[in-house]
Amino acid sequence: MIDYLYLISIFVFAFSFRSLLRVFFKNNIDFDTYFHLYFIEFIRNNGTINLIEQKRFIKPFGLNYPWMMHLFISFFPKKFDMLFERFFNPFLDSLFTVFLYIVTLYITESNSQALIVTILYLFTPAMFTTLSLGPRIKSFTPRLFGEIVGSMMFIFEYLYFLNNSYVFLIFAVIFAGLAYLSSKFSVQAIVFISIFLFLFTFDIEYLIVLLSGFVLSMILSRGKYLEVLKQQAQHLKWYFIRNIQGKMSVSDRNSFKISFNHLSYKRYKRFISSLLLHNTFIIILTRFPLVYLSLYLIYENYQVTSSFALLDYFIISSFLVFFISSLRLFLFIGEAERYLNYMAFFILLKVSLLFEAHSLYLYTFMAYGLIFYIFDFVLLKIRKHSSSDDELLITWLNEQKNDLKIATIPYHLGGWKLIYETKHDWLYHLVWIDLELKRHLDQNYALNYPFLNIDKAEQIMDEYSLDYIFYNKKVLNKVIGETYNIPKCLKQIQISENVFALYK
Repeated sequence: MIDYLYLISIFVFAFSFRSLLRVFFKNNIDFDTYFHLYFIEFIRNNGTINLIEQKRFIKPFGLNYPWMMHLFISFFPKKFDMLFERFFNPFLDSLFTVFLYIVTLYITESNSQALIVTILYLFTPAMFTTLSLGPRIKSFTPRLFGEIVGSMMFIFEYLYFLNNSYVFLIFAVIFAGLAYLSSKFSVQAIVFISIFLFLFTFDIEYLIVLLSGFVLSMILSRGKYLEVLKQQAQHLKWYFIRNIQGKMSVSDRNSFKISFNHLSYKRYKRFISSLLLHNTFIIILTRFPLVYLSLYLIYENYQVTSSFALLDYFIISSFLVFFISSLRLFLFIGEAERYLNYMAFFILLKVSLLFEAHSLYLYTFMAYGLIFYIFDFVLLKIRKHSSSDDELLITWLNEQKNDLKIATIPYHLGGWKLIYETKHDWLYHLVWIDLELKRHLDQNYALNYPFLNIDKAEQIMDEYSLDYIFYNKKVLNKVIGETYNIPKCLKQIQISENVFALYK
C-alpha cells in the first residue's frame, strides 16, 4: 500500500533540491536554452506544419526539431515562458523521482529499497550537475524530457518481460512515440540501446516497440516527423565528416595525447580540465560512479551463475553504446555519458541491495553528491561575477534603430539570444535548407566549429550582405591564438572589454 504522504514528501524534497540552483541564479541561462524559447514562440505563431524560418538566419533555416515539449508550452501565454525556463525541468524530474519510487516498490515490494533508489537518483551528480553540455536540470532544453520518456519506454519494456502483461508493452510504445518527438538525442538513445537489447536476447518486442513508436510519432505529427528525421540524418552526416576532419569542438574528446601534452608543458589547469571535462570514462567515474559498481556486480554475479539477469542486459547494452560513442570515429553521435542516463533506473536498482545492506555506503554517497552540489553552486557564483560580454552586446544591438544583418565569432557570442531578444538577422549556417550553400560556407569561411575565419571577414560581409561582424578577442586569442589578421579595410567599434564590431 502506497503512503501518499510519502510520495508528496519525496516530490517536495526533490523539487526543492533540483530547483534551488535556479532560485539563486535565475538569470543563468545557457546557449541552447534561447533556441528552445525562440522555437516555442515560433510554434506559438506559426504552428508545426512548416518549420522553416525564411529571414532570421540570413538564409532559409530548417527548424525541423522534435517539438513535443515546445508544442505543449506554446499553449501557455508567453508571459509564462521564463517561469517554465526556470522550473519546468526541476518539476519534471521531481515527478520522475516519484515514479522511480513507485515502480521500484512495485518490483521489489520493499519500501527501503524503493527509497534507496530514489535517494541514489537524487544525489547522483550526473542527474543534476551543471558540468555537462546542456545540463539536464539547470538548462531549459528537451534533454530531460527525452531522457524521462525514453527511460520510461525501457522501464515498461522491463515490466512487460517480468509480468508478460501487454498493458506494459502498450505503455512502452506510447513513451517510444513521445521519445521520437521529444529530442534528437533521445531517438538515438532508444534506437541504439534497443538494437543491443535485441542482439543479446533476440526478443522481437524491443524492435516492435521501436517500430510502433515511430508509427505513433508519424500519426501525432501528421507525417511531418519524416522531415525531422531527414534533417537529423543530414546533420549527423555533416557532424561525422567535420569530426573526422578534427573540426568540431568534441573532436579531441578522450585524447590522452592532448591531456599529457598539457602536462608536459606544465599547463596543469588545462590537464585537469581535459580529464574531468573531456574524457568520458573519467566523467562517469566522477559523476556517475555507480555505473562501474553495477558492472562489477554483474561480473561478480556472472562468476557464480554463468548467466545474466534481465536487468543486466539493459545495463550492458547502454554501456556498450557509451563505449562505442566514446571512440573518436563515433563522437559525432553525441556525448557518450548521456546514453547511460537512460539506464539510470536499472543501474540504481542493481546496486540498491548493496546500499541497503551497508548503510554507510549510502551516507557516503549522499555526502559525495552534496559536496558536488555545493561545488556547482560555487561554480555558478564565479560565472555570475564574470564580465557579461553577451549582455553588453545584446544591449548595444537593441539600441540600434535599423534591422541589421550580423555574424558573431564564435557563434556562441550572443548566439540564440540574439534571435530571441533582438530584431536582427544572424548568420548561423548549421541547418540551412540549401545544403550546397552550407557546404560552401564550411569550405570557404569556417574554421573549427563554432568559428568563422576572421581573416576573411571582408569576404564574408560582402557575400552575405552583413552590416557587422562581432568577435570576442579573448576567446579568439585563447582558442585560435594571436595569429589571425583582421582585414585592414574594416573599421572597429569596441562593444565591451573583449567584444569588438567590424564594419565597413
